[in-house]
Amino acid sequence: MLLVVVPGAVTAAVVPSELFGSWWHTPKYFGARTAVLMAAGLGAFMAGALMASALPRQVPSGSPGWPEGRRVVMSLSPAGQKVLGRAGQVLLAFTLAGYVAWAAVAVVRGYGWDQVLAVVRLQKYGLEAGKQLLHPVGGVTTFTQFGPVAVACLLLHTRATGRRHFFALAVLTVLACLRALLHAERIALIELLMPALVITVVLAPRRQQRRRVWHRLTPGSRGWAWAPLAGLLTAISVFAAFEYTRSWKYYRGQGDGFGAFILRRLGGYYATSANNSALLTDRLADAHHAPYYTVEFLRNAPGLPDAVKAVAPQLVQHGPSPWNQLVAYVNPELSSEGGLLIPFYDYGPAGAVLVWAVLGYLIVRCYRLARAGSPGALIGYSVLYVGALELGRNFYWGQGRFTPMLASVLVLAWLLQRTSTAPQTPRPGPAGVTGRTADPPAFP
Repeated sequence: MLLVVVPGAVTAAVVPSELFGSWWHTPKYFGARTAVLMAAGLGAFMAGALMASALPRQVPSGSPGWPEGRRVVMSLSPAGQKVLGRAGQVLLAFTLAGYVAWAAVAVVRGYGWDQVLAVVRLQKYGLEAGKQLLHPVGGVTTFTQFGPVAVACLLLHTRATGRRHFFALAVLTVLACLRALLHAERIALIELLMPALVITVVLAPRRQQRRRVWHRLTPGSRGWAWAPLAGLLTAISVFAAFEYTRSWKYYRGQGDGFGAFILRRLGGYYATSANNSALLTDRLADAHHAPYYTVEFLRNAPGLPDAVKAVAPQLVQHGPSPWNQLVAYVNPELSSEGGLLIPFYDYGPAGAVLVWAVLGYLIVRCYRLARAGSPGALIGYSVLYVGALELGRNFYWGQGRFTPMLASVLVLAWLLQRTSTAPQTPRPGPAGVTGRTADPPAFP
């Protein structure tokens, strides 16, 4: 969490107001009060995390326990393996149905090969015109958000049974890439890749097997020491590739090279998000009365806004929305509201501290259960991890795109708990999730 929030905040703090205007075309609002609120939010999260860490280690039903001096081996009963396989297939079907319905709606609206070629050929305003025709449909495109949980289920099922789901995973990856390219929705690709990465890291082979297969990147070797730098360069390269198709065509004539543009653009995404959070909490919060960003899923769910308006009209936003107020003061192209300070905007300082303490407790609790060998907790943690990576730009856990994933994880965890058996020692081979599990990646 620190790694995705602090760099943007530090950049927003040290960049002078003049450069804010010339680089990102927005005034600077970040100040000392913003830094104090961010420190309070991080402190509350850490306090909740420490509370969860102080609890006695609890062994989930059906896991082999916490053996002394070694990491835990995750084990799945035959019934649990069946639940994972069926859940992966059902969620895959939901995801594909969502993409098919979305494509059908777009075609009816007039989307065709001309729009695709406009994006591929980097025509000006081609991407924007296509995005209007690809505008999500509430209750329809929602089904595409089951994809990340489907990936986690299928990968874990492969590890447990030896049955490969290469075609299904490849189809989901291609669809996410097309969504990122044609709809400028990079988060769709991140949502798919990060759970897969977390699952892969946790269920990595034993060190002896890794040494035989990939000896240059075993922990403690020189190759492994370069892994963080390689990951950072990979992330920047992917960002640069998408920005080349998305915004470079508008800025290439301004004299700066592509490398300088990418570095300034990447820094601007996070620095302006922290700056926009300062604007919301310091200058716009007084005109705000109802939670907005943390309950975005309620506003976007089909039929729910009308129901809330009828039952609790005091919770309905009157007048201009917070987003409209925000873009009146900042560059609309860089209008992300940030994530860490959003609870302060929605609930005030006291409420925000409580929100972050509860989130810290729940997330670390999920982390510890994943370490203890709970497959449901591992899948949940792999999905929650995406929200941590997005915290520098928005409060991902309150968005409507996260709700289907959370609901499916809760149902899946309940089903796995019901089918769990007594603890037993897993045997090597495709009958179970074998090998020592690595620690799940800590929150950045």
